[in-house]
Amino acid sequence: MKINTSSTKITKSFAPKKLKEKGFSLIELLVVTVIIGIISAIAVPNLIASRRAANEAGAIANCRSIHSAQTSHFSVHNSYALTLGRLAVNGFLDDRFGRSINDVDARLNGYRYHMYKPSDVGASNGFTSDTSTQTATRYYFHAHPTVAYPTSRLGSGSRTFFISSDQGVLYGGLGDVGIGTSNPIAEGLKPLN
Repeated sequence: MKINTSSTKITKSFAPKKLKEKGFSLIELLVVTVIIGIISAIAVPNLIASRRAANEAGAIANCRSIHSAQTSHFSVHNSYALTLGRLAVNGFLDDRFGRSINDVDARLNGYRYHMYKPSDVGASNGFTSDTSTQTATRYYFHAHPTVAYPTSRLGSGSRTFFISSDQGVLYGGLGDVGIGTSNPIAEGLKPLN
């Protein structure tokens, strides 16, 4: 009798089975890290610039609110408020700008807002005040970033704002304050439209 060996196949393999390993290889992790770094290098500066622009837009809005509040205060009391606190206490500004009549400055959205007294500016050009009522015949006001942009890449703003009873809202670069002269425009400040 003949045995048919052609139909019988041996398919058994004696090679050891490969275990499937779980996780990522070092190269895969490095590629992902490089991709995240590239995306961060593109996105973070834009995010910081957007935040700085938002801070400046908020500062402009706050400066206009203060100027409007001073105008309203003058209409009611025939004098300007000498402090931000007086504007807030009398209801011309909200309490973010001050809770006491003596509050002369506030910090909001990366900007410091400061009301100047006649002694800071020099009592000239009819700028007189009454400290008992915290009122004045004129006012000068300054808003500047709490962290300057050229000093720090993470700066909260790149422009300084100045408000006066005579010239409205002006702006300039960092360090341009406009205090000390009767005409801040002469010091490089420009009117804000």
